[in-house]
Amino acid sequence: MTPLRSDSVVLDLRGNGGGRVTEATRLVSAFAHGKVTAYLCTVDGKCETLRTDDTVELIDLPLTVLIDRSCASACEHVSSAIKDLRLGQLVGTRTAGVISGPSQSYLLSNNTTLGFPTRHHLGPNREVIDRIGVASTLTSLAEDLASRGYAGIDHTYESYATTLADGRVAECLACDSDADPGFGTGVVAGRAADVSFVLDQLPSKWDGSDRIDRSRIAMAGQSIGGASAMAAMVKDSRVRAGIDMDGTTYARIPKTGFSRPFMFLGSAQHVPGGRDTSWDRDWKLLTGWKRWIVLPGAEHQSFTDGPLMADALGIKPAYGVLPAARSAELTRTYVAAFLDQHLKSQPQPLLDKPSSRYPEAKICPATCGQS
Repeated sequence: MTPLRSDSVVLDLRGNGGGRVTEATRLVSAFAHGKVTAYLCTVDGKCETLRTDDTVELIDLPLTVLIDRSCASACEHVSSAIKDLRLGQLVGTRTAGVISGPSQSYLLSNNTTLGFPTRHHLGPNREVIDRIGVASTLTSLAEDLASRGYAGIDHTYESYATTLADGRVAECLACDSDADPGFGTGVVAGRAADVSFVLDQLPSKWDGSDRIDRSRIAMAGQSIGGASAMAAMVKDSRVRAGIDMDGTTYARIPKTGFSRPFMFLGSAQHVPGGRDTSWDRDWKLLTGWKRWIVLPGAEHQSFTDGPLMADALGIKPAYGVLPAARSAELTRTYVAAFLDQHLKSQPQPLLDKPSSRYPEAKICPATCGQS
C-alpha cells in the first residue's frame, strides 16, 4: 500500500458551535509548540495563561481555516490563536463573538440556576473576542498596492483588535452596534475622521515620514469602505481621489458637487438604474473626472480575498461566475490604474475605453446597455 501524502491542511470550522477548551488547545498545539493560545482574565486583570500542549505531534503543513458566523466558543479559541500566532490563513466571515469564558452557576429561590462568566477569554495578542468575533484575512489588494509604492492605513476600533506600538490593545467599538439604526452613516463618518486625523499627523517626524508625499493622497475601499472613501472626500479636500468598490454610499455630496477624481467599481447590482440607486444619485454630482465600471460576473465579495483563497483550496463558494484569480487581477489592475493616473500623473488608456484584455469590465453607462 502507498501512504497518502498531503500538501496542506484545511480545517472546516464553519457551523462549529464550540467544545472543550482542552481540545481546542490540543488542536492548536498540532501546529505550534511553546506558544500562548489564550488568556482567561478576571475583572481585576488577573489572567490565567493557556499554553500549547507540546506533547502533541506537530504537523508541518500549510494551514487554512474556514470560519463563519456560527463558529463560536472553542471554535473561536482555535481561530484567534491560529490568526494571532500566524499559523495559517482564515477564510470566510467574522465568527460569532460568543466566547465569554468559564462561568459560575448560582441556584435561585425558584430552583433554577443562573450562570455568570467568572473570567473573560482573550486571544494570544490579548484581544477581546466575546461579542466581536475573529475576522478573516484581507491582504491581496493591499499587498499589490504596497508593491507599487503605496502606503495604506487601517481603521482602529473596527477590527476585532489592534495592538498599538506602545503595547496597548484597541478593541472593536463598532462590533456591538452593527445592527443599530444609522450604523452605516456612523461608520463612514468615523472613517472619514480617521483619515483626516492621520493626514494631520503626517507632517510630524516619525520613522519613514520622509517617504510620504502628503500631496498625493487617495482613499479606496470595498463595501462600507468604499462608502467611506466618498465620505472622506466630502469632508477633507486633501483626499485627492477616491474609489468605491461595490459599496452603497451614505455621505451626501454637496449640491454644487465636487470635481476631484472618483471611480465606482462594482458588481451587477450596481449597474445604472439597478437595485442600489445611491451610485445613480452621486454620479450626477461628480463634476470632474469620473468612471463607473461594472464587472457583471462579480458578486459583492469578489473584490476581497475570499474568492482567491477559496479557489486555491478547491472550494466553490457562491461568489458568482467570475473566476477568483480573474476577479483579483481585475480589481488590482483597475485600482492601480486609477491611482497611477491620479496620484502619479501616469495616463492609463485602460480607464478610457473597453479593453480587449479585460472584456469583463464594462464602462458605464455606455457599455452597460443603459444611458
